[in-house]
Amino acid sequence: MSMMTDNFNKSQQMSNFPDPSETMQGLAKRAQIFVGGALFAAAFALWLAPGATWAAEVIGTKVVLSMILGFIGLGLVQSGFTPTRREIEIDSEAGEIRVMRYQGKQAKVLRRCAFEDLGSVHRDGTVIRIWDASGAFIADIGLEDVQTSRDLADALAAAGEC
Repeated sequence: MSMMTDNFNKSQQMSNFPDPSETMQGLAKRAQIFVGGALFAAAFALWLAPGATWAAEVIGTKVVLSMILGFIGLGLVQSGFTPTRREIEIDSEAGEIRVMRYQGKQAKVLRRCAFEDLGSVHRDGTVIRIWDASGAFIADIGLEDVQTSRDLADALAAAGEC
């Protein structure tokens, strides 16, 4: 827990500067999308390029190669748009909500907000929507277990939020 707190404090102190890991990750995803698009375009360029032949001995090779390039390119483009996994952690004992990002086994606190610092909380059945004091949306939490939903609502009500 102290490691997560230390990471959060560092990110709060340097909030004007982008996190180098996020910047590199963004560049890597953009490069992946670019390479995927180039491979996908190359799959069509095999057929449309000047001097492309329709001879019977190369048609099979061109079909297989264009399918391989197309599928790999499409896969790279799609995986480049997949977001990193984020989770909402609700710690009713500490009275706070944390938005976490997990990459593999690494966890990083993106946002932490105490129950007392929440702006508004709306409950619609088992769905709880949470905003901070500035009106920024924090989370949309759908809880399947009714008892868990009640426990969370009770903890938020004790803090005067729900």
